[in-house]
Amino acid sequence: MIGLFLLCLATSWILANSIQLRLTEKEYIALRREMIEMDLAYRNLASAIAISFPNESKRLLESLSEYKITEHVHHKKAAKTLLRKLKRNNLKKYFENIHKIAKKAAEKAEKIAQNKLSNWQPVENALIKIASQCRQCHEKTKVSWK
Repeated sequence: MIGLFLLCLATSWILANSIQLRLTEKEYIALRREMIEMDLAYRNLASAIAISFPNESKRLLESLSEYKITEHVHHKKAAKTLLRKLKRNNLKKYFENIHKIAKKAAEKAEKIAQNKLSNWQPVENALIKIASQCRQCHEKTKVSWK
């Protein structure tokens, strides 16, 4: 019984601290596509780091350092509206932090590829920081669409 009470308390705390983000269907699709692109790049980056492949790591980090959906033919308009909503709700900072982290790590991966740096630790740390930013955004956001 106490466990159920604590679960309800924790859930209400999470919901109270989350941001309700109302999106249109097109904005929701744009957000999901962007998240999927980021997820694929992130997973591939983990594999590239695991097999010590600096050129691929650099390419994937560069892809994580910019929005993909803003250039998509069908979702460009919805993506721009979505980014305005994210900025208004102070959620765009998570994407921007990911972009900054990825850009710095891409420079490190470039140095590894050129044999100017042999330590993979900065790139591995970037992977952890990116995951942390994703988690924080997910914890803060409750998305619904009409």
